[in-house]
Formats: sequence, structure tokens, C-alpha cells
Amino acid sequence: MGLFSKLTSQSQIQSDGTPFRRRFHVEPGVREKALLEEDPTLKKFKSNKADVRRIKKIGNALLVVVVIACSYEIYVKAGIQKSKFEEMQAKAGAGN
Repeated sequence: MGLFSKLTSQSQIQSDGTPFRRRFHVEPGVREKALLEEDPTLKKFKSNKADVRRIKKIGNALLVVVVIACSYEIYVKAGIQKSKFEEMQAKAGAGN
């Protein structure tokens, strides 16, 4: 008994001991066939692989820019906080 046979539930096993497989194929109806047909009015909206690749590259570049900008903002804010903290320590040290 392999791992797969242990994971298979009893409801998925047929009476002859083999795993259940679908055996019936239902032909699509008229509506399904109509939905699956190509629509000539949608041809102008069809994308091709080059366009999709270009859009993905643009999206990836924008993501990198946003991450860099956020990192820079965090770095600047941390620098400002650090300088304020050092000023406060200097004032506290000078006051004593």
C-alpha cells in the first residue's frame, strides 16, 4: 500500500478496489456551445503574449519603484527621529 492509497477515502474506492474515476462525459448544451464560440466583436480586445509580457514588466518596475520609495521614506524618517533623539540627549546633558 502506497501513500496515495492510504489517503484515499473509502467513498472514492469502487467495489473492485480501484480508485473511482469519472467515466461519463456530458456533451455541452446549446448555450454552452454559444458561449464557447469566438465572438468577432471581441477580437479587438484580445491580448497577445507580447502585450501581456510588457504589462507585467511595467508592473514589476512600478513595484520596485514603490518599494524603493517606501524604503527611502522609512530611512529618512528614522534619520529625523535619530537626530531629534540626539538633540534631546544633548539638551538633557547640557542642562545638568
